[in-house]
Amino acid sequence: MVGHDEYRIVLNEAAQSVQRLEPPLDWDALRNEYRDRFAEYSAVLEAGLEGRHVDDATSAPAQQGRHGSVPAQIAERVEAVVLSLDSLDVDLRGYQEFGAKYLVHQKRTVLGDEMGLGKTIQALAAMTHLHNVEDANWFMVVCPASIIGNWSREIEKRSKFSARILHGAQRQDQLHRWMTSGGVAVTSFETLRAMIDQINMPIHLLIADEAHYLKNRATKRNANIRQLAQLSDRIALMTGTALENHPKEFAELVRICDHQLGSNLANAVTNSLGLPGMARRFETLVAPAYLRRNQTDVLRELPECIEIEEWITLSDPELRHYANQVHSRNAMAMRQAANGGAGGNAKLERLSELVDEYRDAGRKLVIFSFFRNTLDAIGDLLGAHHRIDGSVPAIRRSAIIDQFTNAKGFAAMVCQIEAGGVGINLQSASVVVLFEPQYKPTTEWQAIKRAHRMGQTNRVIVHRFLARETIDESLRQLVAKKAAIFDDYARNSAVKDASPAAVDTSETQITQQLVEMELRRIGAA
Repeated sequence: MVGHDEYRIVLNEAAQSVQRLEPPLDWDALRNEYRDRFAEYSAVLEAGLEGRHVDDATSAPAQQGRHGSVPAQIAERVEAVVLSLDSLDVDLRGYQEFGAKYLVHQKRTVLGDEMGLGKTIQALAAMTHLHNVEDANWFMVVCPASIIGNWSREIEKRSKFSARILHGAQRQDQLHRWMTSGGVAVTSFETLRAMIDQINMPIHLLIADEAHYLKNRATKRNANIRQLAQLSDRIALMTGTALENHPKEFAELVRICDHQLGSNLANAVTNSLGLPGMARRFETLVAPAYLRRNQTDVLRELPECIEIEEWITLSDPELRHYANQVHSRNAMAMRQAANGGAGGNAKLERLSELVDEYRDAGRKLVIFSFFRNTLDAIGDLLGAHHRIDGSVPAIRRSAIIDQFTNAKGFAAMVCQIEAGGVGINLQSASVVVLFEPQYKPTTEWQAIKRAHRMGQTNRVIVHRFLARETIDESLRQLVAKKAAIFDDYARNSAVKDASPAAVDTSETQITQQLVEMELRRIGAA
């Protein structure tokens, strides 16, 4: 029986607790803060809950999602690894921490997490741990040329490692620096062909990104990675493509990591394909070398929109063409040159990779660009597609949108951002590509909102294409500043939809800034 005094104490404590739980005066500010720093909050929350026992229906599935289909006995050994992540400038989600441990402990692996789950961060975490614990300092990343810029930027932003870009005119100098001083060497599958015989030293961790390009054993790129794998203490092949749906191709990837395991897997596939229980046996066989988590497994609380910056490195001919446009002082010509077209098109190459991935996944995507000639080039790449630009009358737009919405499985829409970025609903699309940055942050936000709006049932992934060492980089910096001002304005005024006029600088003013920024950068180079 609770005594009177105890009862009063409990009531008093309850009243104090209620006061501490008083909601904030500005819910919009809290919501925006949580949205903008979602990954950081989630990582801190997960860290705070680490080790607590939760007796509810979600705890077991959450743990299973974190481990993918890795058997309990392997997962237990992986979890026992204590990561040393001093100098890594990012808070890992729980599943990302497990992924980094998996790369360290299992040594020769395929990391197959779905796009958007942060495979790059997991790889950098593994490198950081190996550097801190084993004094490892020679790492290499091989990937398509179109994402070298992404890797370079993440290495510089998230770690203390030197990024050695073995690509372009400086590749030999960078190779020498890497071989003598270490760091993270980043090169493309194609460039590797020209320097493979010069690399004859131990590699502490080899990463092959977009590894589905290695599925054919007869190709030179496959042979080159196999050669590097023999020099490597650890290797991780990274791909967001669900290759377990193509078991023969998947077996070849596993063979690169572990020849015997890959051979066993290939034999099992050949002898048992289509037989009852084959999928489960496949999963069991590959567990020591394969980790895949889907968004639905590990991000139940994921915000509705994920934005990915795709930093793309232009080819040397494209960069020379771009430099000529800078000297012409024509900002529009500079922006179009950054979209490619002279001696190749790095942005289209990256788009082609994404289209293949989303076609396999049966997802619809919308691609926005300011320039009609860019839309023409994108249309040629896509083949069958839907299109809305300034020449399409409003009555025709509705019919085009209906066709796009009613299409089964994969479909692609290309839109001129000033025409398709406002006033239309594209909730059937769950992927948005912004082919180049725009002058105004509100232009980009409105385009994203065509898909990310009420009625959307899937998480939206936004890919921002940005060409390194071009006006894209300068424009992105300016737009980020304007976006920050917009956020401050919206919070301080407590107005849900702040006026775009508060932050949208005139095009004349921003054009002058951009031209001067690019002239200074080209001159310095």
